[in-house]
Amino acid sequence: MKYLAYSLRKLVQGTEDNANNNSRRARETSLMSQNLQSQNTSDTAGNQSFRWFHRNATRGLRGIALVIHGLNLRPDKMESIIEILTGSGVDALNLSLRGHGENYSRQAGMDDAQTRLKAFKSVSYELWRDEAYAAYKIAKRRSIQKNAPLFFVGFSFGALMGVDLLACMPEVQFDRMVLFAPGLQIHSRYQIVRILSSFQGLTIPSFSIKSYRANEGTPVAAYTALLDSLEHLDKNLSPKINVPAVIFIDPRDEFVSFNELKKWVEHEKLDQWIFHIVNKDTTGKLGKIHHIIIDEASTGKELWGEMADVMVGHLLAPY
Repeated sequence: MKYLAYSLRKLVQGTEDNANNNSRRARETSLMSQNLQSQNTSDTAGNQSFRWFHRNATRGLRGIALVIHGLNLRPDKMESIIEILTGSGVDALNLSLRGHGENYSRQAGMDDAQTRLKAFKSVSYELWRDEAYAAYKIAKRRSIQKNAPLFFVGFSFGALMGVDLLACMPEVQFDRMVLFAPGLQIHSRYQIVRILSSFQGLTIPSFSIKSYRANEGTPVAAYTALLDSLEHLDKNLSPKINVPAVIFIDPRDEFVSFNELKKWVEHEKLDQWIFHIVNKDTTGKLGKIHHIIIDEASTGKELWGEMADVMVGHLLAPY
């Protein structure tokens, strides 16, 4: 039991909890809501899975982006990325997968955290794939209507979902992609969750940063969905995924194996995929957490500015 407890802790380790981030989270959310413009449209109205963020009024439309968050990550933590997109003339559709954000059904006698976690315990690869595909169709429809290129931007598990869609569904097409720490090749220790496959409702406590977490823990069902996604992609790989892509990654990433990812990209002959190495300053509060590289708070101001320039330059480069 001691070994199992240690192994489960390693499964979700890679970041240390920081309870003092609550006030900073509130400030970040307030500032972000002031800077971003969002609204419901006919294709997303009343659906808590999707949220449109529209480009700044002074910018002409330069593209449409589908954005997908990571496993047990608050979807609004993708808004630092979205702010860069909208500021560059790109409309962004932010997807909240089941069990994240507001994508859950409220129930009498249970608070929001309880009902969100209950929804998180019922997920599967197929469910999340269908949600991602539904979001893709909405974004694709907008790109056709506006005669604008369609981009994909994903972090960690979200990046895996986007690449899986592109590989497996003939009709799915992205003009360019930006992948933050993509969960395409993860460290082997995470396979330990398979031994708990009979306990899909079991929730493993999270040791990640509290202000980034969608839930206090991650159910076995969610980890199983992640591993099923990896297996599905492996069985359905296609040259179709070789579209222009930038991969942001810290070689010391606790979740994604940088070396295995490089080998995989080379083996699959993805010559349009380019790595941009993120060497985080380890002196800050989040510096020792190498997987989270999605905002200024997690990377530092100078590095985040560099990443923003690379992302925009990649997406909006002449065709």
